[in-house]
Amino acid sequence: MKIHSFETFYLRIPLKKKYSLSRVIGSKSETDIVIVKIHTDTDIVGYGEADPHVPFTEESAESVCSAIARYLAPVLIGRDPLDIDDINSSMDKAMKLNLMAKGSIDMACHDIVGKYFEKPIHRIFEGMDRHKIPLIWAVGNSLPAETVEDVDKAYQHGFGTIMIKTGLFDTAIDLERLEMIRKLFPDLKLIVDVNQGWDVDTAIMMGRKLEKLDIQFIEQPVPYWDIKGLSRIRNNISIPLSVDESLLTVHDAKMIISEKADDIFSVKVSKNGGLTKTKELVSLAGENGLKCWMNSMLEEGVTQAASLNLGLVTPNLLDIGHAYFSPLRLVEDITTYSDLIKETCVYSPQNPGLGIEVKEESFIPYMKEHSIFP
Repeated sequence: MKIHSFETFYLRIPLKKKYSLSRVIGSKSETDIVIVKIHTDTDIVGYGEADPHVPFTEESAESVCSAIARYLAPVLIGRDPLDIDDINSSMDKAMKLNLMAKGSIDMACHDIVGKYFEKPIHRIFEGMDRHKIPLIWAVGNSLPAETVEDVDKAYQHGFGTIMIKTGLFDTAIDLERLEMIRKLFPDLKLIVDVNQGWDVDTAIMMGRKLEKLDIQFIEQPVPYWDIKGLSRIRNNISIPLSVDESLLTVHDAKMIISEKADDIFSVKVSKNGGLTKTKELVSLAGENGLKCWMNSMLEEGVTQAASLNLGLVTPNLLDIGHAYFSPLRLVEDITTYSDLIKETCVYSPQNPGLGIEVKEESFIPYMKEHSIFP
C-alpha cells in the first residue's frame, strides 16, 4: 500500500458557550481545526486532526496546512502508511517540531492501519483493555455565582469530576469560587487548571489554601518554561501537580522528570504529536511512576477518537474522569464520535481504525480552506 495524495480541511467551528481560560491564554468562542485525509492507492483512506489554539500553541491552523502542503506531504507521497515508524522518521527529518501537523498525519496513518487489519486501534495496541472511561466536565473562568451555576448543571447531568479554570481573576475570587463549589458539592472530584496564570509564590500560597478543599490536582500553575518553578511548587504543597503546556516532547518529559516537577502528565494526542509520540510519553511516565491524564484541545471527534484508543490501553491512567467530552462543547460533532458517549462515560469503539466515521458533508458551513495535493 502507498500514500497517493492528501487533502486538508481548515474548519472554524463555534462553541456553544464562550470558554474563558486564563489571563495568559484568553477566551475562546470558536475552535480552529485542520482535518487531514490521506488517500492510498487502495480504497482505504485515513483521517487525522490538528487542534491549534493560538496563543496556547505555537502552531496555527494556517501553519499546519502550510507544513503539510510544503514539507510533509512531498516526502510522504509514495510511502507505505502501514510503516508508521518510517512515516514519523521521514516527517522529523523534513522539519523540526510542528507536532500538530505531524500528529494529524500520524493519526491518519493509524486509522489506515486499523482499517487494513480490520481492527480498532486499541485492539492493535498492547496494554489494558478497558470497556469505558468516565468523562469530566470543564468550567471556564467566571464570577462565583456563574461558576456555581455551571458546576450545578454538570453535576445534575451526572459528572463526577469537574475541572475549574482559574488564573483570570484575582486569587481571592478564585478561592471564593472553589470554596463555594466544595461546600455545595462535597462529593465532586475537583481539578484546578491555571493555564499558566500564576507565578511561583502565588501558586504556593494558593496551593496551601486549597489543601483543605480535597483537590485532585493543580494543572500548569506557572509559565510553561518554568520547570524549576514547578519543582519548587511541588516541594511546598501537598496537592499533586500536573503539567500541560510544559509537556510537548519526550525531551520536555525527561527534563520534567529529572527536576521532579510534577506528579501527572496531562497528555493531548494533537499537542504531543500524534499517537506514536503520545504513546512514548505515556510509557515514559509509567516507567517513572507518574500517572497520565487524557486532556483535550477543544477538539473534534477525530482527535478525541485517537486519544480514546490510547486511553483505553494505558495502564497508568489516572483513576478519575478524563477530557473525552470536547465535541459536546461545540455546535456540531463532524464525526460519529459522540455516539460513543452514553451519559457521562465514553465507550470503546468497535469499528476498524480510529473507530468513527467522518461526516464530510458537515464541513461545509465551517470551511475556511480546502486543499488537495499533489
